[in-house]
Amino acid sequence: MKLIDYPFNSAEILRKKKTLKRQLLNQNDLQKIRIAILSGSTIGDIKDVLEVFLLSFGLEPQFFVGQYNRFYEDIVFENKELAYFSPDLIYIHTTTRNLSDESCMDKLQIVWRKIKEDYSCPIIQNNFELPVSSTVADCRKINILNVETNDHAEENSDFYINDIQYLSAFYGLENWFDEQNYYLYKYAFSVNAIPLICHNIAKIIKSLFGKNQKCIVLDLDNTLWGGIVGEVGVTGIELGMETALGEAYSEFQRYLKKLHERGVILAVCSKNDESIAKAAFQNQNMILQLEDITVFRANWGNKAENIAHIAKQLNISPESIVFVDDSPAERELVRCALPGIMVPEVGSVIDFIPHIEGAGYFYITSISSDDLSRNEFYSADTKRNDAKNTFTDYGKYLHSLQMSSKIQPFDSSDLDRITQLINKTNQFNLTTKRYSLSEIKNIAANGKFVTLYATLDDKFGSNGIVSAFIGETLDEAMHIRLWVMSCRVFKRDLEFAVFDRLVEICVGKGLTKLVGYYFKTEKNGFVANLFSDIGFSKVAEDTWEFDLVAKYQCKSQYIKLEEAV
Repeated sequence: MKLIDYPFNSAEILRKKKTLKRQLLNQNDLQKIRIAILSGSTIGDIKDVLEVFLLSFGLEPQFFVGQYNRFYEDIVFENKELAYFSPDLIYIHTTTRNLSDESCMDKLQIVWRKIKEDYSCPIIQNNFELPVSSTVADCRKINILNVETNDHAEENSDFYINDIQYLSAFYGLENWFDEQNYYLYKYAFSVNAIPLICHNIAKIIKSLFGKNQKCIVLDLDNTLWGGIVGEVGVTGIELGMETALGEAYSEFQRYLKKLHERGVILAVCSKNDESIAKAAFQNQNMILQLEDITVFRANWGNKAENIAHIAKQLNISPESIVFVDDSPAERELVRCALPGIMVPEVGSVIDFIPHIEGAGYFYITSISSDDLSRNEFYSADTKRNDAKNTFTDYGKYLHSLQMSSKIQPFDSSDLDRITQLINKTNQFNLTTKRYSLSEIKNIAANGKFVTLYATLDDKFGSNGIVSAFIGETLDEAMHIRLWVMSCRVFKRDLEFAVFDRLVEICVGKGLTKLVGYYFKTEKNGFVANLFSDIGFSKVAEDTWEFDLVAKYQCKSQYIKLEEAV
């Protein structure tokens, strides 16, 4: 929706926010989340505009809005309404206007601690912007408060900063403050700045709930370097410090290299002869190398079809892809042919980095070890697919992979990756349930729950943590509350290996049956028949049961289980 695509027109969003909300609510498979906003100043349009951006990211929020400037009282004192609301996330909307009270930081620290104790949910906290009229001492005080807030974020998982110090500088302090709006309506800043603030909050929430993009597909000529390599040759392309534009292309490549190191998949889609396109990477000023590119498609075919092929090869949806190309015609072709794909409407290398960062496609709230290894995972997948093509018997192919798996209860060192997997997985997701890191920690420590995560390794390398399971014991039954698996390991028998381990645990506990639930969505049709395939009997529209009393024969044939720790 162009009106809310970055860079957006703030005035138009404020004017049309209700219309935008109605249009965005027509999407399928919106993920519902509960957000409490605690007030340090007037909330008003903040809630409405935040809702628009969250809907554009596939999240449907329900809000609890605290009383005006009562963020402390709403948390520290008994609040039955908030407790009943049971937020998935709490946003604390304080600003420099709240610093007239010298105990503001003490109050905030009490609030943060109380939220952790009572609600165990992620916190998003504004830091503090500099005032327009301030002394050196005032600035120092605010900078110290921001350092203390940052230190708290470093020391506490599930605590995230909405950096209004940066946003106000980006927007311009002179424009950020609107004294008339403050004295009349108690808005802490200009109304026109609200979309910028809300978009930033929405980027954080989008990342927390697994809605980030995974892959950036790049054109080559006049996108990664200046000039057309087929015409000017490898040494003639514009790249490096000799020219201003060449320096800009080098800076863009350095930026892409950092994305790659954070786990973003890099792919190429270029209208070019493949040998000529690949030869360009031998240029002495090239920062990206061929080994950084997971999928390389250079031919004279339709770019939308090539990108669809890249998505299929990586087993990701077009919605997970950002496409960068200097050509307006190619951008429009891809945008029309592949609904959902992110196509920045920028054609100059000067604008690529600010736009990608501003849009927040790859906004980071945390990085797991599996994130850092993601490109290795996908490179190994290419080798697996090549090997598969040499077999006519799929079972023999699976046997040839020499797979092994570790399946054991959630481990504290891996909870970040487990939470990330749960919130990102749509296709192999039976109940569509989502959990915050704090909720996962509580479940892992609660004896009535059984938790399992699974890794999968083979002769080509490790896939990392690729499956997670949560079951709740009630009387003599185990109820499956969550079961997810990464699309990267579909059809490799892992679901059977996980189920074998689950049955072993349930029998050891003396349970008599397993109860499974399948809630159909537009994206999880892949697991529609999972329970019937495993041997469950359907007992209601969404409910299945498996008898644990009868003798059980293990179902996994091709995966060696490592001993549980």
